Amino acid sequence: MLNCDDYEMLAERAQRDALTPEERDVLERHLAECDGCREFAELASSIGGALRQRAGSAGPAPGVAGLRAGFIARLHRRRRDTAIGIAGAAAVIALHSWAYGTEYVGIMIGVLVIGLVVVVFRFQLPRRRRELAALAPDGDLLGTYRTDVELDIKGFRSARSLLPAYFIVGALALAIQPVLLVKQYLFSEELSWRGAIWSFLIFGSLGYKLWRDSYVNLPRLERELDELRS
Repeated sequence: MLNCDDYEMLAERAQRDALTPEERDVLERHLAECDGCREFAELASSIGGALRQRAGSAGPAPGVAGLRAGFIARLHRRRRDTAIGIAGAAAVIALHSWAYGTEYVGIMIGVLVIGLVVVVFRFQLPRRRRELAALAPDGDLLGTYRTDVELDIKGFRSARSLLPAYFIVGALALAIQPVLLVKQYLFSEELSWRGAIWSFLIFGSLGYKLWRDSYVNLPRLERELDELRS
């Protein structure tokens, strides 16, 4: 079953006229029902329309205009995903504080800040510079677009390689929770339901994210890369 990320990816590909008739019908039906995806698709379409209007003069050719519009839509989607990721990390810290108290909140915030700095300066800024260079009139848009997709594929493949180990560790961690609750009950200790809830939510949500990136988003990106290479 497709989610909004999948439909936004279809909207990006639509700017390159890379959808099959069946995919276009599926996208149009979803856009009729989802305000967020419709707004994203309208943004991508307006960028493509503005670029195509310039195609008759000094602007890009229609095919390049569609490629550029899809690429820009992809950048908008990544910025939104980055914001969601930061909000998710903040939610994890808040949930941990609810479950275990505020003793380690400072350490968790420090780790989060250091991680963000490393990611921004090691990965995001160089990637952003390449993308801006590609959008220049003489930039290698197609090559950068392919590289952009290849980097995402590399990350998803790395995540897929970690999936078995993650599920083993997660299953062990979740299996311990009932044992701890039984121990607390037998020894008349206060039951720590919050810790169990935190463990199930964190391991479950991260596991689902890894699974979806590995077996849903990765195949779609591989097909998109094939389209860009053809």
